[in-house]
Amino acid sequence: MAKSEQAATVKEKSTAGKTQAAKSAGERFNWPFTRKNLIWFLAAIAVILVGYVFLGIGPYDSVSSLTIGPILLVIGYVVLLPISIIVRDKPKQS
Repeated sequence: MAKSEQAATVKEKSTAGKTQAAKSAGERFNWPFTRKNLIWFLAAIAVILVGYVFLGIGPYDSVSSLTIGPILLVIGYVVLLPISIIVRDKPKQS
């Protein structure tokens, strides 16, 4: 019985420590993404969707399927998505 009681108290202490650590971590967490990041991200998603639409339009050898669609996809994936992650607001100076 002594071992089970010890195990129970150790378990209670470990869960209490986890909740306190999670609470302090939650207080320290600051979401770095702002409205500007969301706008860039939604623009990237829109360009990517339009690129896939252009890939599906017309026959397989059309200009939209071979040129416009892939260009839009590259712009969306390689340019706009990284911009949505990298861009930061300027810090406010008082």
